[in-house]
Amino acid sequence: VMSGGRLIFALGGGWDEEEFAAFGLAFPSAAERVGRFGETLEAVLRLWDGPAADFDGTWVRLRNASCSPRPARRPPVWTGTHGRRGLRYTARFADVANWNTGLAEFRRLSAELHEACAEVGRDPGAISTSVFRLADLGNGSDGRLRRLVAELGAPPDAADTIRAEHFIGSPEQVILKDQALADAGARHLII
Repeated sequence: VMSGGRLIFALGGGWDEEEFAAFGLAFPSAAERVGRFGETLEAVLRLWDGPAADFDGTWVRLRNASCSPRPARRPPVWTGTHGRRGLRYTARFADVANWNTGLAEFRRLSAELHEACAEVGRDPGAISTSVFRLADLGNGSDGRLRRLVAELGAPPDAADTIRAEHFIGSPEQVILKDQALADAGARHLII
C-alpha cells in the first residue's frame, strides 16, 4: 500500500547456510527448505486473494487469517529456485523465475521450467525469466578479476568461470553475453 502497488514479492528456497547462521536459524535439509518455500508461496497468495485464508501445510498454517491492509494490487511473484520440486512451485505460483546462472544452466532451467509448467497445466509463456549476474565493465584484466574473486570469497580457481559466466569484460564482450541470454529467453537482468 505504501509503495502504491510497486512492490515485488521475491522468495527463494534458501541456499546460503551462512545467512541462516547469522540470524541464529537452523539450516534445514534442502527438501524441507523447498517445502517451506512452496507452502509460503501458496499461503501468501491465499492471504492476498480474499478477506480471510485457511491453509494447512506441514510448516505453514493459516486459520481465518487476513492481510490488512490488502495490497493495492497483487504484487508480482519472483522466485529463485533451481531444483525440480522448486521449479514446480515456480510453475504454479510465479510471475518471474530468477536464476543466478550462466547461459548453459539458464537454458537447462528454462527447459525444466517448461516441463514443470506442462505438469501443472500452465502456459510457460505466462512466466518471465530473469538472470542475476555480476558486472565489471572494465578491461577484464586478471588483476581486477582476482580482486573481484577475493571480494566474493570465491576460491581463486573460480576466476575463469566467473569471467565466462558473468558480465565481466569490455562493454562489447558484455553485450554479447547479454544478447545470448536474451536470445535464450531472459527478459530481465539483475546486475
